[in-house]
Amino acid sequence: MKTKIWFHFDNAPHVPILLPVATELERRGYEVIYSARDVSQTFDLLKMAHIQFEQFGGTFPKNSLLKLTYTLMWGIRLALKMRKHGIACAMSHSSRSAILAGWLLKIPTIAMYDYEYVNSFFQNNLASLVLMPEPVRDNGLREAGISLKNLEFYPGIKEQLYLNDTHQFNPIKATNPEQIIVTIRLPGEGHYTNVHSEQLFDLILDNVMNYDNSYVILLPRSAEQRQRIVKRLNGQLGIKVHIPEKPIPTKDLILSSDVVIGSGGTMVREAAVLGVPAYSFFLSKDGAVDKYLAQQERLIFIRNENDIRKIRIEKCREKKLLKTDVNQIDWLCNRIEKCV
Repeated sequence: MKTKIWFHFDNAPHVPILLPVATELERRGYEVIYSARDVSQTFDLLKMAHIQFEQFGGTFPKNSLLKLTYTLMWGIRLALKMRKHGIACAMSHSSRSAILAGWLLKIPTIAMYDYEYVNSFFQNNLASLVLMPEPVRDNGLREAGISLKNLEFYPGIKEQLYLNDTHQFNPIKATNPEQIIVTIRLPGEGHYTNVHSEQLFDLILDNVMNYDNSYVILLPRSAEQRQRIVKRLNGQLGIKVHIPEKPIPTKDLILSSDVVIGSGGTMVREAAVLGVPAYSFFLSKDGAVDKYLAQQERLIFIRNENDIRKIRIEKCREKKLLKTDVNQIDWLCNRIEKCV
């Protein structure tokens, strides 16, 4: 009978991060059980990869007390649902509900995450092992409230796990080859909501659309956000702006872009790793990973209206991958095997 390892996907970016690890574990002879929360395009991405998974939950409410209540409720539901599988180990990209469920099931529970300025109570107290990227190592973790007792560092950053070449992708074409494709990820919600980021986004979008040859691909984070931006654009969709109806594979989208702009988050770092000009208008504390990419001159911070002039709307002629010397997937699978 195969040893079972449970992978839970709490948000859309976690799918490309964790799937290569799960696939390698399956190749090594383990049985992988999948579950996911119904938020953003998480379900769509798993279906595109032909993954069978248990479906849970949805978008968290904004009220902090309700958010905690939902986390606890879904953690208990996950534990009740997963206990029938006889799971030996749980893995997530820092899903608090999955960490709680693993703790309730009394199984080794692994949590990855890469932004040190979030509430880390569940990671510190309920996870068996916490994995963070190497650049975070010397960034004042104790001051950020992160426990070192169950913490280890993996080589590189998480985006390098799945963005390992710049050759194989299906390009997205603008209406004419001379157009400059600018991909913009709307400001974050939940933990990362910031009213000033929303205001800065509006200014950035207006600036980009003022270029005659720009073609904007907008990526809302929720159905509500999509409705707001469609109303704001009022008839400009399909001419200067496109909002995809279905998820586009990350590599295809970014390598087809000449510029990527976002309020921090995975997509901006993906662009930086792939060598596409990347700009972040995230206005909370800068994480160590973003600082590292800025030091590598792969990411530029946009802090205010004056910084918008730093954004260069031009064709990207060369995309150079940021490589790591270590096979990260092997490293992670080897570490997971020690917990099983």
